[in-house]
Amino acid sequence: LIWAGFYYLLADLVGAITRGSPALQYPPTESLHARGLAWQVANVILFWLTLITFQDRSHMLLSAVMVALGLSDPDDWPAYFGVWPNTTSIRTFWGVQTYLRSWHQCLRRSIQPQSKYFIDRVLRLPYNSVISTYTELFACFFLSGIYHALGDWLVQRNRSTALINVKYFVLQAFGIMLEDFLISLGKRIGIKKVPTIVSYVWVVGWMTVTCPMWIETMVQGNIFSFAPNVSVVGKLLDILA
Repeated sequence: LIWAGFYYLLADLVGAITRGSPALQYPPTESLHARGLAWQVANVILFWLTLITFQDRSHMLLSAVMVALGLSDPDDWPAYFGVWPNTTSIRTFWGVQTYLRSWHQCLRRSIQPQSKYFIDRVLRLPYNSVISTYTELFACFFLSGIYHALGDWLVQRNRSTALINVKYFVLQAFGIMLEDFLISLGKRIGIKKVPTIVSYVWVVGWMTVTCPMWIETMVQGNIFSFAPNVSVVGKLLDILA
């Protein structure tokens, strides 16, 4: 409950900051990049912080209730997200390896088996080969895009915005493949490790370039509304004003 309260206040703070961005309000009055690159970076970061704080506080509150009712044990509720400081690649961000991930893995059990079946039984690609590995990667992200597109369709009934969901997630698979190529190329020319700050810039840069198309569909459909209904931060700001 303490952590749920912490994330509630954090979500409240992020919501207060987000309200200062017309691009993240419904209806949006400007694009995410309307005020330049720095503004676009800030909007993308605010978007992810909003999703993270909303999902984390919901997860922690639900776990507290379930444990208090005796319906589950604390061990049944591992951390919803990974360790964010370890997010030094697109691959790590999305958690392509379960042991090293940042984003939640709620869809993995429903997506990965379907992708493996398609690779092994339909295409019959060689097991653990380069082509099967990357085909499975693209299949997983394609299915994730379909899942998100269905949710978007239920809200907006708009084929164009639904397809943007698929496009965005498939693009993430391409980013991981590009990242793997750059790492391999770096090793061949003698680069064994890059500074962590460079890795952070790479991940933030990739998300800054690819995310706006997805974010704008959510804002336009009024799906991006995760700030707490009762704003403690807002009341404090009103008092200080």
